[in-house]
Amino acid sequence: MKKILIIPLLLAIITLPAQAARVINSVLLNDIVPDSNSPLIIDNEDTIKVTMTVTTSGNGANNNWKSTSYSLNGATSICIDTPNENGIDTYTNEFYTEALTNGTYSISFYAHRNDNCNPSSDSNNFEFTDAITVSPSVTLIAEYRFDET
Repeated sequence: MKKILIIPLLLAIITLPAQAARVINSVLLNDIVPDSNSPLIIDNEDTIKVTMTVTTSGNGANNNWKSTSYSLNGATSICIDTPNENGIDTYTNEFYTEALTNGTYSISFYAHRNDNCNPSSDSNNFEFTDAITVSPSVTLIAEYRFDET
């Protein structure tokens, strides 16, 4: 009789890349998709309407979308408390940016599972580079002359 020595099989652990449970599918700024060749042009002190579509996946809180952060030119992020979306689905929400002053701006977005925009990079980063131009407001003044004849 042969004795068979069974050697335990070691399993290799394969690490798959992590996928965000929130994926930003699209972003419109004032109902358009701007870029550096065709920027969104607004007046000084105007806000921008942001329409964002996000697909959620995962389990528990991982399939929530409760807040959105955006950053202008890489500055500190601004947190927006967007409507609470819970469950696996595709959602579209709108919000407005702060008023902008003269200049050219890049803007980037993250979708978050918590109300307070934490963790800071809870989804893919969706960015428009040099896609917003804020120009000085122009006030037109017309001069009328009435000559008597």
